[in-house]
Amino acid sequence: MPQDLICRKCNFTMSVGWYHYHDFSSGYGSRTAFACGKCGVTHYVEHAVTEGTLDRYLYHEKRSCLWEKNQASMPPGKPKESSDQFTGFDNFVCPICSDKGNVITAEKLQSGTPKCPVCGEPLEDLGFWVT
Repeated sequence: MPQDLICRKCNFTMSVGWYHYHDFSSGYGSRTAFACGKCGVTHYVEHAVTEGTLDRYLYHEKRSCLWEKNQASMPPGKPKESSDQFTGFDNFVCPICSDKGNVITAEKLQSGTPKCPVCGEPLEDLGFWVT
């Protein structure tokens, strides 16, 4: 269940966490969303369901913001598929800002709500959603 977070000062939002698909025809059955802790861009690891298919890594080039239903919006446009293999959060290098290992994940939320990567103010928890 992805968790939605917002910065009320700059209107930045993010969704982090895992969710599943209802159609597996793409060869992928679920996605883990996380954000870069420096620039705030949303990234995903899409999990393969077909034997012999590798998970794939996708990312957006722009940050998301709040939409009219008071939920985090998906960033504008379709995510880009990276040719890089995702090797874990510790080795992660953001293709937008080049920061290494600085990610905001659902697991990190368990130790407290992080600060906004855009302006540094505390993020507010908007709740979670289910697919």
